[in-house]
Amino acid sequence: MTTRQAGGIALVLIVLSVFFSVLFHSVELIEERSSLNELHALQDNPVREALTLRHQFETLAAGVTALAAGGDGSAQTVIDELRKQGITLSAVKR
Repeated sequence: MTTRQAGGIALVLIVLSVFFSVLFHSVELIEERSSLNELHALQDNPVREALTLRHQFETLAAGVTALAAGGDGSAQTVIDELRKQGITLSAVKR
């Protein structure tokens, strides 16, 4: 075997190893993207439910705030208790 043939074989092996490395990483990235898309789809429902719950809470908070502003002692007690727990109700515009 001549030096030129050995160099050619080495070059072919290097090119093949780079090709298979790129192919392997491409397949891995495609699988990861597919997994991420599945996870994103699985989160749609809980996010929608959380937004609905948040809207309901904001509506309730607006009602309690309006009652407290009108002089209702029970509503003011609810606001005070929520404040103690770190939840601040602001006047929500409807």
